[in-house]
Amino acid sequence: MKIRAKHIFVGIASVGVITLAGIGAVYKWGIPAVVNSPAAANFVQKEASKMLNADVKIVKPHLKTGMEIAFTVDKLTIDKDGKNYLTLSDIDTLFSLHKLHKKSIIVKKMLAKDIYVDAYNLSKILPHQEKKKEKKPSPIGLDMYNTLLGVKNVTLVYHTPEFDFDLKAKHAIFDRTEARKYLHVDFDLDIQKSGHKINISANDKNRIFMENHVAYIKDFPINIEKSNIVINAFMTNKGKYELNVSAKNFNAKDVADIVNSNLVIANGSQMLEPVKDISGTVDFDVTLKQGKLSGDINIDEVGFKVKPLMDMPVRITGGNVNIGEKDIEFKDFSGYYNNKKTNTLSLKGYTKDYQKTCDTKLDSDIFVTNDFFKNYLSKMLGSPVQIVGDSMSKLIIKSVNGSVDVLWFFLLRENHGFKFGDQSMVLKDYKTFFILQKS
Repeated sequence: MKIRAKHIFVGIASVGVITLAGIGAVYKWGIPAVVNSPAAANFVQKEASKMLNADVKIVKPHLKTGMEIAFTVDKLTIDKDGKNYLTLSDIDTLFSLHKLHKKSIIVKKMLAKDIYVDAYNLSKILPHQEKKKEKKPSPIGLDMYNTLLGVKNVTLVYHTPEFDFDLKAKHAIFDRTEARKYLHVDFDLDIQKSGHKINISANDKNRIFMENHVAYIKDFPINIEKSNIVINAFMTNKGKYELNVSAKNFNAKDVADIVNSNLVIANGSQMLEPVKDISGTVDFDVTLKQGKLSGDINIDEVGFKVKPLMDMPVRITGGNVNIGEKDIEFKDFSGYYNNKKTNTLSLKGYTKDYQKTCDTKLDSDIFVTNDFFKNYLSKMLGSPVQIVGDSMSKLIIKSVNGSVDVLWFFLLRENHGFKFGDQSMVLKDYKTFFILQKS
């Protein structure tokens, strides 16, 4: 009986060893043989093409298994109706199973030579899950803390009926193999919306990195059109973040183009509705912290034209814009109009709820001479009008949801007045007001 039991035990052990050896052989040689075969590639191509209703091509997939899993693909493409939606070339990945006993797979590298993505069209053919199902946590996690990520060339396009987004990047590498993990990237981005085109480009120069589980951007320069900004930011692994954007002598036209595009501020074009042809330079410092926006814009010298006042040119020689979470305040503005420094003006005001209604009020004190009446007010009224002498005045411009109202008060001194065509009217009351309103 003892001999028989011993034989049974040996038999079971032998079967176990043979089974494990078989599983090992299948894992080591069998699975790679199947994956690397042309038949497997053809099967995957056929099923993927059917699912996406597109033409999917996979060129030379290669799998190598062991305690490290290497998977490479020479080329993967997705085309539809003669248009390329996705191209990946020279994909090179490496995974380690050394921590599998801790329910973790180490991602050692994920590299590619070229990536092209037509994101808008690709998103339309990818399958969408109608109902969100509660996701159960995976029993095995991916450890990417020391992963080498890199792409030599990236082209990402996202063209919609509302806007166009074109990104080209080269030598994009996230080297996470050292204590300080650098992200290297050289990119050029074009954004076009509402007839406004913005070009953004940058080269990292070792200013983007991760250290002690915190991502940093330090003094990172970015070119926007012909101007430069500097970015400082951080984000922790718990979601805490802060982003600061600052600039000196930034082109005011570039600021206007960004605001008018509605890319940064949802109703930005409404804020600038009363003005056009903005020029000059500004300094600014804006911070986004946990979803709350704040900042200051200091005017160096800016010129623009006021559309409700027959495109009257205005030159601002100083002023400050304070940006809050919901409102914007304009204060300490000074300058002149119609290219004459004797035509002085000062301005203050606000924009409330700039993300939605853009309720704006600008209150300006202006010294008025006949120069303004002859060249602008006469055209606004449709008949010749002149001022006898001069006047201090108060101009109030209100704008809500793109609708603009203008109200103008004139304080006339004694023996000063107006001339309407051939009719003149000189006022004797020192504190008489003349009111002009346009809606």
